[in-house]
Amino acid sequence: MNQRIREYAPKNYLNSSLYQSFSLLGLLQVMLGWCRVDTRNRYVTRPSVYQKAYSVLLAAIIGIMYASIHIDYMDEYKANRNIYRLGTGFIVSHFLVFSINLFHIRFCNNDRNINFVMSMQQIDRCMKINRDKRFSVILRKINNISALLMIGAFFVLVMCSLYEATIRGVVATVTGALGEGILISDLTLCSNLMVFFTMRIRFVNAIIANHLKQHDAFELHEQFFNKNSFINKWAEKSHDFTSCDTYKYLKEIMEGFYDLQNIFQLQMLFFCCKFIIGLALYFEIILLAVGVNKLLYVNVLIMTSFIACNIMLALLICTRCEKFIREVKETKNLCIAVMSVHLDDGPLRAKTRSMLRILEAKPAQFSVYDLWYMEGAFLIKLLSIGTSVVVTLLQLAFL
Repeated sequence: MNQRIREYAPKNYLNSSLYQSFSLLGLLQVMLGWCRVDTRNRYVTRPSVYQKAYSVLLAAIIGIMYASIHIDYMDEYKANRNIYRLGTGFIVSHFLVFSINLFHIRFCNNDRNINFVMSMQQIDRCMKINRDKRFSVILRKINNISALLMIGAFFVLVMCSLYEATIRGVVATVTGALGEGILISDLTLCSNLMVFFTMRIRFVNAIIANHLKQHDAFELHEQFFNKNSFINKWAEKSHDFTSCDTYKYLKEIMEGFYDLQNIFQLQMLFFCCKFIIGLALYFEIILLAVGVNKLLYVNVLIMTSFIACNIMLALLICTRCEKFIREVKETKNLCIAVMSVHLDDGPLRAKTRSMLRILEAKPAQFSVYDLWYMEGAFLIKLLSIGTSVVVTLLQLAFL
């Protein structure tokens, strides 16, 4: 008599689609020494002792490279104390932020990082969308493009530094790129994860929208529904709002989003503060160097790349956070529309009311220690602060 043999996968075992979605970006993380979890053989575990030792070794090497930059470049500005102090403070602050960030990523929140990765897999299984590979394909393309762009930007920056034709110029550029690269790549990963949650919220919206369409109450939300979207097609084919547990879907998504916020908010704080302070220090150093006719090519190159990369990253993060916020607002509107259709108390109205309670219990915005929210309007505020800093430095220099 044949008996069915049941196979049980360990709780920390990733499915192939989610593992492949982050394979290239994960390889880049391992090379830079900042991967939050170890996913070898698709098992999600803490970083190994060798990986942590590699991170410490990498921090020591970059620290030596920062010291060599100080020796090679700052000695030329000893005659000007202001430039020397600003440059020294800039190098020290960069290295401190790099070290703290690397320590926090590699040595802190190990269990939380593991639970977060597994919660992403649990969300897909709960929503039964792990069977459709298109969700993971889109995420894999986004991660692969991000990784290739960062690698390409690094080589372009190194090639531009060769224009100066000195080894110290290349060393300074590589050091700055590695010091900035860990924070930039980590926040790029965070923005890509925002896409993950945005797509899941959009899937929940598609389930509700399909239900409203059946009750001739969809004309109010026609702008949301796109017949050519595979998300809406898959939701219409596999899920029915009356029978599926959308309350549980939404609860899992929002809990995963808040875990994402708690894991990455320190990096967001570093990024925003470093953007403003670094911009002020860079610009002041260049103004003083121009005044004494000692402006170097590598200074302009590092400043230009610093401003360009940070503005693009801020645009990417704020845009994706804004998309998530708008999808959540659409969820609220659709839930209200469902309650307007089902006026009598019943399971659908109760389920919809529970979904609204989840969304109203806590803001669906990426909060940075309750200091500010990462959203579309924050990008304008950040750029306006940076512009005000630059204008103030120009006024102090020339007026």
